[in-house]
This record gives sequence, C-alpha cells and structure tokens, in this order.
Amino acid sequence: MELCPVFCTDPRGAYEGLAGEKIPLIARMICVADSFDAMNTNRVYRKKLTTETIMQEIEANKGKQFDPAIADIMLRLLRENRLPISQ
Repeated sequence: MELCPVFCTDPRGAYEGLAGEKIPLIARMICVADSFDAMNTNRVYRKKLTTETIMQEIEANKGKQFDPAIADIMLRLLRENRLPISQ
C-alpha cells in the first residue's frame, strides 16, 4: 500500500486525487507523527521547535496538511505531556 504524504482538503493538491478520509488512516496518522518528529528534533538548518510552537503549527494546519481529528489527538497528547519531547 502506498501512503499519501499529506492530508489535503482539496483533492487537486493530494496524492493521486485522494483527499480527506479517502486517504488511508495510517497515512493520516503518519503525516502528523512525522511532522511532529521533524519539528521536535534539531536539523542542520535549525534548532528543534518549542512544544508551544509545535502545537501552534499543528493547530494552524488542521484541515490543510493534517487530518483535524488526528491533529486534535496529537495536541491533546502534547497538552497532557504524554509524548516524549526532545531535550
């Protein structure tokens, strides 16, 4: 199974014309998790983002890049300190 790299509300911007819930659930989950990991780790070109900034980015991209329901779960886990944050 190929995975869609991003969630899109507009099928013109989505992988193979898929959008919303037509994108496999696992792909929508990986999209949020992978983005969290990218924001939560140091990169050659920037330091990791603060938890607050990560949460703002996820919130700002709900329904655009991220499935809103999956994004809400990630935000809840972050608010409840239930995810490991890089130090």
